[in-house]
Amino acid sequence: MSGSYWKGAVVGLLTCLAVTCIVIMSRQREAPVSPSLQFDPAFIGFSEKWILPGESLSFMVNLRNLSRDSARIEEFRVSCPCATATIAGESKLPVQLASGKNVPVRVNVVSKLGERGRLELRYGVVAQVGDERVTAGALAEVRFVQYLNAEPPLLALGKFKQVDGKRFETVHLWFPENGESPGTDLTVVSDDPCVSALLERFPAPWPSLDGDNCRMIFARVAITVDPKIAPERLKAFVIIRSDTAELRIPVLGIIERPSIEEPAP
Repeated sequence: MSGSYWKGAVVGLLTCLAVTCIVIMSRQREAPVSPSLQFDPAFIGFSEKWILPGESLSFMVNLRNLSRDSARIEEFRVSCPCATATIAGESKLPVQLASGKNVPVRVNVVSKLGERGRLELRYGVVAQVGDERVTAGALAEVRFVQYLNAEPPLLALGKFKQVDGKRFETVHLWFPENGESPGTDLTVVSDDPCVSALLERFPAPWPSLDGDNCRMIFARVAITVDPKIAPERLKAFVIIRSDTAELRIPVLGIIERPSIEEPAP
């Protein structure tokens, strides 16, 4: 065999070894979840209370050290940039947690980036317990809401045939009871000519949405999709603007066009 063959074989073998070492090292660096550190409670939910733009929600949990060794809390992780935390009133780490003790953890969630809907917030710590580096985590569910909202928040029309004619859908607009009603200057447009929208406002007092007295319906939008001029894969937006807010409603669907053998009537 030629020298170039053996040279290539050696390079390939070294590459495989290097990749294997990187994988092993990365797995070693990933701290395992340990029962020695636990959050209490492990889940907390706020389905009945939402967070309006610019507002925040805070809650307290306990971090318990169930091991025989002291714990050094080195890092706090959150799954959303909307959340921050303090341990024992300290925003700086590390924090020491003695064996058998617990420490209060305050988590603060703020709406500042246009968040909307339910969020599963995962948070946790990375710590050194004795000679072992471990992690512990918990889950919270919070709900964000804007001053201008739609129900449903998007229209997923699925597949429909072009020969079936126009599709008609209705979307209700609502605002939170403890929020501010959108102003009188309300407009609706579509970014695709195959989708049209007509806005109808309701006079006060406004009805509630699905019996939920916290969500007040103040308008509805009649949306029409014309499949004759729609692309095969439809992705359009109906945009509602008020004096202080903007809402984008996605309209999604797949248009099935007639085959050559079966022309449209």
